[in-house]
Amino acid sequence: MFRMYCFNFCMARIRSALWLLSAKSPGYSWKMWSQSSIKRLNDDGIITPSRYLYQIGLIKTKKYNQSQWKPQVIKSILNNPVYLGHTVQGRKKSGLCQGQKQQHTQKSDWVIVENTHEPLIDEDTFRAVQAMSEQASKSYNANLGKHDHLGTTPNILRGLIFCADCGRPLVRYKSVTNKGTNRYYVYICPSHSADITACPKKYIHENELKKALLSALCHELELCADTQKLIKEYSRSPAAVRQYNSQERNLTSAKQALARAKSLYGSLYQNYVDRLMDEGEYVDLKRQYRAEIERAQAAITELEQQQFEQERRTVNNPWLKAFSGFQEEKELTDELAHALIERVEVHSDNRLEIKLKYRDEYEELARLLGVADKAVST
Repeated sequence: MFRMYCFNFCMARIRSALWLLSAKSPGYSWKMWSQSSIKRLNDDGIITPSRYLYQIGLIKTKKYNQSQWKPQVIKSILNNPVYLGHTVQGRKKSGLCQGQKQQHTQKSDWVIVENTHEPLIDEDTFRAVQAMSEQASKSYNANLGKHDHLGTTPNILRGLIFCADCGRPLVRYKSVTNKGTNRYYVYICPSHSADITACPKKYIHENELKKALLSALCHELELCADTQKLIKEYSRSPAAVRQYNSQERNLTSAKQALARAKSLYGSLYQNYVDRLMDEGEYVDLKRQYRAEIERAQAAITELEQQQFEQERRTVNNPWLKAFSGFQEEKELTDELAHALIERVEVHSDNRLEIKLKYRDEYEELARLLGVADKAVST
């Protein structure tokens, strides 16, 4: 509950805010009016109640010192009789012993004690604003399910489309043509939708987005096919053949050295028991053969790792394996999108920044093959 002296200090500001909230012009939709009111409140420097309470020390959490007017702040005011001079209790409830989280209660369950402090707004203005809000809610609820007969389509781009400015995931929004005969989907920025001053507008049709992504992926798949041909040519090149043969020779030699060292090490103790060597020779040879075993094992591990890395850079390259599995695809599918797309950022001019997966692996392969980077720009 607000303290009395808090009301006296911020009365003028809150009255100004509520006057703006009630000054709805004819022809405005509720959303347009709400957004324009938010902008004006912020531009005029009318601070929010929580920000004022922080400034006078009643709230200690620092985040409230930067709070701005937002739809949820306005909604809270529109439904709070405390601005009429009443004390309200029971707006929230929780059951700590039962492990129940705090939750809002129905208005019918509130306990209201009237005229406990000076009102910040007259009742007629407050009720008028509430009527606007309720009418907007009724209109929204009346339209729910109205176009269900048009059906829906799966959101195959879920979790992939982001706002280039605020970084939040774009929301897929279903729209219907004026005649109500067709439905389509658009992606919008939730930050801009909540507050037009918070982030530049993003509004892109899903079909347009899918078309651009499919084009980018088709380009990448063509590049994958061309790269496979280059890998075959590279594998037959004298340099690649020499490297492969050298690795095979070195690996064979290291395995032979390991087998020899293990054999000698295994027979060492029996030779000592048979008195073919004294204790000093036994200890020295044991140390020598153990060192040879360790060197041979290290050499084998390194050579096998070199072979693995060579294959990973060529025929088993993750980029190549991922994209080659979709070379027959002709349309954008859920599996294709999530297997190959890392992130898509949408700018205010609908320019797309497409980030595909396995970019580092492709660039490594491109350097090995000595080809120009023709992949989709990141």
